[in-house]
Parts: sequence; C-alpha cells; structure tokens
Amino acid sequence: MNETINLIELSKEKIDALFDQHEYDPENVLLDLYHIVLPGDWDEYPKFHGWPKISNATWEYICGKFFRIGGLGLAFVWVNNGFSKFDKPGDDWVIDATDFLANLEET
Repeated sequence: MNETINLIELSKEKIDALFDQHEYDPENVLLDLYHIVLPGDWDEYPKFHGWPKISNATWEYICGKFFRIGGLGLAFVWVNNGFSKFDKPGDDWVIDATDFLANLEET
C-alpha cells in the first residue's frame, strides 16, 4: 500500500501572526489552525476522525502561546482540542495531516 504523506508548512511567524490577529479570541486561533489543514466549507464534513499531528517542539510552542495570553484555562483549549504530537526528528514547523485528511467523512 502506498500512502500519500500530506505535510503543510506551519512557521513560527504564521503561528505568531494568528495569535496577534486573534489576541483576545483564542478559539479563533484554534479554528484558523484547523483551516490551514482543511480550508473551505466544513459543512461538507459531518465528522472528523483524529487530529492533525505536529512535532513536540511545535506543539509546545503553540501551547505556550495559549498559556501566555490566557493562563492555564486557555492552554487547556489547545490541550483538549489542538493537534496531536509526534516525535520525528527534523519535522518541526510542519503539520502532518495525512491521517486526519484520510479519515474525513463526507456527506
């Protein structure tokens, strides 16, 4: 079986720009992060399976940003609804959407 790998660039600058844009509305930061992975109309998909994956370093950077703007409560927004972590050397600052995109259910 030949699986397609779907990696999407996610730079620190892009992450910082999202937090600057939505400083007082972290839920929109989270939504915009998901829109990077799956742009377009989400009404086409009644259910998502799994989460996009990012490296430990990228995950911790985003979690730290949530914590700095809203403390532990907002960090939990990321912990409970954010991306999953993977540990692959050299894959910082990318989103691995392979499993997430492969598991979408269309209406």
